[in-house]
Parts: sequence; C-alpha cells; structure tokens
Amino acid sequence: MEFIKKQWFIGVCISLVLAGGSAAVIVNEQAQMRIQTEKREAWVKKQEAYNKLFKEATEATQKAETFEHEADVKTAQAAIKKLNENDKIDFIVHVEWVRQNWDLVNKVEQTVSHMEKIHNDANIKEAQLAIDGLNATMTKTKKADFQKRLDKVKEVQIEAPGDIGIPK
Repeated sequence: MEFIKKQWFIGVCISLVLAGGSAAVIVNEQAQMRIQTEKREAWVKKQEAYNKLFKEATEATQKAETFEHEADVKTAQAAIKKLNENDKIDFIVHVEWVRQNWDLVNKVEQTVSHMEKIHNDANIKEAQLAIDGLNATMTKTKKADFQKRLDKVKEVQIEAPGDIGIPK
C-alpha cells in the first residue's frame, strides 16, 4: 500500500493538530499550577502577617501584665483589636484584668494623696482600707509604695499630734 501525497498531507495535519492540542493542554496545566502556586504564596504571606499581629498582641499583653506603665494597657488593646474575634477573647480577659487593677491603683493613689494633704484619722483609715484592697500579685510593689507613704504620715502624726488636720 502506497501512500499518496494526499494521505501524507492528511497524516501530517492530524499529527500537527494532535501535537498542538497536547501542547495547549500542557500550557494550560502549567498556567493552572502557576495560579495555584501564587494563591498558596499569597495565603502564606497573609498567614505570616497575621502571625506577626498575633505575636505583637501577645508581647503587648505580657508587657501590660508586668504592671509597669498604665499606657501598656492601651498599647495591648490596640494590638488586640487587629486580631480575629476568636483570638481576641483570651487577650481581652488578661488586659481587662490589668486595666481594672490600674483603675484600683489610681483610686488608691487619689485616696493616699488626699490623706497626705489632710492628716486626720478618717483619711488615714480610708487610705489604709484602700491600700488593703490591693490584693493582686501585680500590685504588690504599688501597694508597698502606698503603705510607705501612709506610714510616713502616721509617723508625722505621732511626732506632732497637734498638727493633725492642718493642711501643709
């Protein structure tokens, strides 16, 4: 059986069509793989960015829990706002506890300051009750400082009892 030119031509055309179709399939698969890789890389970058936010919130919360500066509470709250709702819960509980203790310390500060200005038994008792109300572990150093201030006023009262109630 001899192939005639027409048969050769048809055979070549069919081969080219098949080869071209295969090449198109390969190119399409490569494009799909590139798209999937780009999506995966974007997801990884997004996850890394979120992990960074989570780490910042963790560090800010831990810093607030050291109870050194009241501004640390606001920094932690700002970092927590950037997290997903599910991740916020534990952080909010910790930071809220710290904030409540700062509020209590600020009230004790006002009471002790008032007692330092006006030395009388009622103010001294009120200040002592306020200081005794600081029970959290994180407020120990603040409590000790307030107690020293109160003790100093008590010493002044013992040394000069006639000056009680007279602002200085």
